[in-house]
Amino acid sequence: MLNNASQALRDNMPAVAFGVLCAACMGGLLGIGAVRETSTALADQQASLRQTLTSAQAVVPKAAGSTLSLPGPDSLALISATIPALLQRYEVGLIDVAFSPTRAHGKVGRSTQVVLRLRGTYGNVKGALQALLVNHTGVALQSLSFRRSKSTDPTVDAEVRLDVFYREQQ
Repeated sequence: MLNNASQALRDNMPAVAFGVLCAACMGGLLGIGAVRETSTALADQQASLRQTLTSAQAVVPKAAGSTLSLPGPDSLALISATIPALLQRYEVGLIDVAFSPTRAHGKVGRSTQVVLRLRGTYGNVKGALQALLVNHTGVALQSLSFRRSKSTDPTVDAEVRLDVFYREQQ
C-alpha cells in the first residue's frame, strides 16, 4: 500500500506541487491584506497622536525671554547663616563645611561650591537638604552621598555638594 501511495505521489508530482504553490500564494495574499490593514491602523493612530501633540504644543505658551532670576550677591552669606539653624531644627550635625573659590558664569552670574559633611538619620538629612533647596533660589544640588558605619546603624554620614548661583554686584 505504501508503494502504491508513493507511486501515485510521484505520478502526480506536478499537480501536487502546483497545489502547494497555489496554497502558499493564497496565504501570502491574505497575509499582505492583514499587513495592509495593520499599516493603515498604525497610520491613523500616528495621525491622531500628531494632532494631539500639535494641539498640546499650541496650549503651551512660548517663552518671551529667560525667566531665570538669580538672587543677589548677598545670598551666599544668607544661606551660610541659615544652614546651622536649619540643621539644628532637623537634628543633623554639621561635621565640616568648605567653600570653593567663586566662578564666573557669563557676564552677570557667579557661583560658589559649598561642601557640607553632615551626620544624622537618613530622613533628617534628607529633610534638611530639601528645606534648604526649596527655601533658597539659586542653590543647586551637585552631588549627594551617604555612608553608614554598620547596616543597622540609624545614623548616616552624608557629603553634600551644592552650587550657589547669584548675580554679581551691579
